[in-house]
Amino acid sequence: HFHHFESLPVRKLVQVKSPVFRCYNHEWRLTIYPGGDIGSPDGMIAVYLEHCSRPKISARYAFKIRRQNGRVFDEVTSFRYDRFTEGKKWGWTDLTEYATIVNPANRVLNL
Repeated sequence: HFHHFESLPVRKLVQVKSPVFRCYNHEWRLTIYPGGDIGSPDGMIAVYLEHCSRPKISARYAFKIRRQNGRVFDEVTSFRYDRFTEGKKWGWTDLTEYATIVNPANRVLNL
């Protein structure tokens, strides 16, 4: 989770990393670029899932943006199994528009 999303830096190429977490006996981390990554269209958020442990693993994954009430506002899912090695990241350069997330009318709490 990235709480207080509106206070994260919004400059292009500036990343914010989550703490490492465990899932399926592997360590992972989320990396988000609120202002976009190098391949991101202007105004788009980039997000990646990084594998932080060994051995290699192939996985499908999804990112969900939730409203304050917990319901899913938007979601993207990988269509194939991506091969993760230690330090390898997969994700999207254009998850959603930054303005969509910070717009109070959308009632989005976190990403």
